[in-house]
Formats: sequence, structure tokens, C-alpha cells
Amino acid sequence: MFEDGGKCIIALDSTSKDQRFWTQTSEDNYYKCNSYTCSDQNKIIQAESTNDWSNHLPDDDSYDPFCLPQTDYTLSLVYACKQVQCKHRRMLDTGDDTQDF
Repeated sequence: MFEDGGKCIIALDSTSKDQRFWTQTSEDNYYKCNSYTCSDQNKIIQAESTNDWSNHLPDDDSYDPFCLPQTDYTLSLVYACKQVQCKHRRMLDTGDDTQDF
């Protein structure tokens, strides 16, 4: 294993009437190298069988949406957002479950 991490996936809810808010899901993954020393910098992303990442904040605040609106007119014809935040976290493993985030 080279690097442990999480992947946050965002999508618009296709059944929602209000298209301002995004749904989020998280996946646990890690990078694996082809060589023992990772000297070739060729890393492959692998899905982890257990997922300890969570999306702790929903995108439901109309005054602070996760979508930063596109300001460029030409780009706004294709992309509604200039940037979309995806907020996820994973509990540390120190034994203190109330303070480990």
C-alpha cells in the first residue's frame, strides 16, 4: 500500500425538484504501487472492502450551498458550478470515539 485515502462522490439528485443541492457518498480506497519501492510512480487506485468514511454534513443550506456558482457566462451554459465541495471525514483510531473526528 502506498497511500490510504477516501474518495468523495457527488451527484445531483435526479428526483429532487430543487436542483441546488448535491448528494454525497464516500468510498474507502488506497493507492497501490507496481513496485515494492514505488520508484516508478505508477500508482493504481484500489477500492477498500470496508468503508470508514462518512459524509457528516448534508448539502441543504440555501445560504451556504456546496456549489460555488459559475460566474463565466460561456462556461455557465455547460457547468452550473465553478466548484463543488464534498465534505467527508474518517474517525481516527485512538480509542476516544467522541473526539476522534
